[in-house]
Amino acid sequence: MNLRSKISALTGGNKKAATFLLFVVLSAIIWTINALSKDQITTVVIPIQYLSAAGSMPEADLPQGISVTLRGKGFYLMQFLSSAKDYKIVPRSVNGVIADTVISAMDAIYPLTTGYKGKIEITSISPEQVLVTGRKLFSKKVAIKARADLSFRPSFVQKGPAVTYPDSIYIYAASPIPDTLTTVYTVNHRYRQIDQTIFRSTPIALPGREYHIPIQTCWYYLPVERGTEIQLEVPIRNPKRALNENYLPSNVQLTCKVPLSKYNITRPEYFKVIAADTSINGDQVILRVTRHPHWASEIKIQPTIANRIIRTGYQP
Repeated sequence: MNLRSKISALTGGNKKAATFLLFVVLSAIIWTINALSKDQITTVVIPIQYLSAAGSMPEADLPQGISVTLRGKGFYLMQFLSSAKDYKIVPRSVNGVIADTVISAMDAIYPLTTGYKGKIEITSISPEQVLVTGRKLFSKKVAIKARADLSFRPSFVQKGPAVTYPDSIYIYAASPIPDTLTTVYTVNHRYRQIDQTIFRSTPIALPGREYHIPIQTCWYYLPVERGTEIQLEVPIRNPKRALNENYLPSNVQLTCKVPLSKYNITRPEYFKVIAADTSINGDQVILRVTRHPHWASEIKIQPTIANRIIRTGYQP
């Protein structure tokens, strides 16, 4: 029986009612097709089923599922949700003598996503890591910082701070993680004669064999630009402002390298030169730079020593 015959049977042969009902059904079909052809956002929870050995530690505090937020056309989202309906992540153990293994949540759901590359975008995933084998672990989120030994070609300078992506990561251990462990670093690389921006994958160095991380590499970004030398006159500041102390000379000539794009905005007030506590022969002080913009490099001051002048009859 076709659609028209079914509608006719439902309406008892009433042509006006049949026409109206047919119009409603066709409108609903057209609306559904139109909705499915547009980008939609949805969230699905992929369950985790732990297979603990008898007498093992409880897994009540372990994540019971991975929450995934997706964006894509309705057709693909429907297919993905259908595939995910019976999908489960099944770690082999959460307690035992076997080695601890942590993987990223993206790797855990990879079998689900492999057929949707370019069709569905994962906008968020939580938690970011999953314990798949081994003992129950302690975890802590720490920063990732880059280590690199840099040397630039003449007329090239670092444009801004080096960054990593991601800039933080969860680290795991079978015993409590000390409060002092707040940062992990990349493997130290040597870059010589740099004349262009660096953007590359680099390994992360573990702080010890007892720690685990879900990813082994991160992206390292170092912005580089042509630079030039700039000279500025910067005043010497008294770190003890309540004292009757001045300096001769009162200013230093500061020289540094800056990117061409920052030349016109590099001003003396961005730098701070102070007189250190260290004195020479009682009436001279060593000068040092304590503040400068992040794009300034190879900073030099002249002179590096100033005479201390004490004002008499000073009233604070």
